[in-house]
Amino acid sequence: MAIFAQLQRLHEHCHRLRLFQVEQELAARLEQAAKRELSYADFLDELLALEVGAITAKYHQMPITMARFPFQKTWRASTSSSSPPLISS
Repeated sequence: MAIFAQLQRLHEHCHRLRLFQVEQELAARLEQAAKRELSYADFLDELLALEVGAITAKYHQMPITMARFPFQKTWRASTSSSSPPLISS
């Protein structure tokens, strides 16, 4: 029961600190760390690297989303019969 309460508090702390990726994967990462017998520093390093990776991906995607670029067409879609020819005869 105490472990459940502690895990619940950890989830709440992660949510409040806006560590959403860590919050999502916390239980699984704790189990993996226990199985691999990671030191506290190694566990914390992996956990924070996970969050930094998620935030970096979010900030790289944000300008693309805000620019509202149209969806990407594949070469096959752009050369289909419904589109006009690129070179007129």
